[in-house]
Amino acid sequence: MAVSAEQPAFFLNPLIDKTSTENYLQLSVCTHYKEGNATNMAVMEVELPSGYVADVEALPSVTRAKEIKRIDTSKGDTNVIIYFDRITRDEICLTVPAHRTHRVANNKPVPVTVYDYYDRQQTSRILYEPKLVTVSNLTSILLT
Repeated sequence: MAVSAEQPAFFLNPLIDKTSTENYLQLSVCTHYKEGNATNMAVMEVELPSGYVADVEALPSVTRAKEIKRIDTSKGDTNVIIYFDRITRDEICLTVPAHRTHRVANNKPVPVTVYDYYDRQQTSRILYEPKLVTVSNLTSILLT
């Protein structure tokens, strides 16, 4: 995983849950602020891998966390935007659910970014990779 800055303002750890299946992705993301006590309003943007869209029916369950103010999607539900009142030094974890809509071979890493809404210099970005689907195992799946 690649982190964007030498000294990122946030700890950021995206992990694909063991409960994920071939057609349903559960991405758990944990974060906390490293620079001070708390941020202003903060935003987390989770880009989904090619071939996946957010499970918009399950997203309201993500907003149950008291720190989360609002959740939106963009780019045809392939980008999930989570708004926090603030992020503190206390770790916050959430799970972003997504459905596979298309089989895509050789997916590239995609970013999760978190930043202070009013101070974009306070940011962290990390790439994560979905389970690898190669052209050869995609072909074998399609032939069965």
